[in-house]
Amino acid sequence: MMREINIEFIEDRRWRFLWSVMAIVCAGLLIVVTWMGYQISQEKREINLQIQNTRLMMPSAPIVSIQKQNARYASSFKAATLLQFDLNKVFSTIENIAEPSTRLINITFDALAGTLRLEYEIDSIEVAVVLTEKLNSGFEVRPWKLDSLSNPRANNISGTNAVASKTIGIWSCQIKLL
Repeated sequence: MMREINIEFIEDRRWRFLWSVMAIVCAGLLIVVTWMGYQISQEKREINLQIQNTRLMMPSAPIVSIQKQNARYASSFKAATLLQFDLNKVFSTIENIAEPSTRLINITFDALAGTLRLEYEIDSIEVAVVLTEKLNSGFEVRPWKLDSLSNPRANNISGTNAVASKTIGIWSCQIKLL
């Protein structure tokens, strides 16, 4: 005569509830981990794209240490830098000046310092003021500065050139301001 013994250590309802909560938590963790993995892969793709863009731009932006080591490379780098300057604004400013009592004597361009210097032969100081205004017309910031005015024939002691002398005015500007 054997009797059937039914032993329940844990009630069925509690056990099912516990396993269902654990299954929901595991599913939530799986979703969170999947979402974080997707974000990390997106960031990795963006970083790889930036690396590729940087590698494509590297030949146009040489490393300074290489430039110092190889004199031939430094010379070609200097030439490339000089060719990148846009002098159209400079020349259009010079060409648009229509002052009858002025004459352009010299243009000095220092590409490494980024400066431009103009020497004009003018009749008087009043013309220097007018010329400065014409050079700076069309710019919000006044790039052209009058550096000096000199009269080379006024210092002539012998008096051989006693004819009316012209004044030389020197204007300079930074290329990046144009």
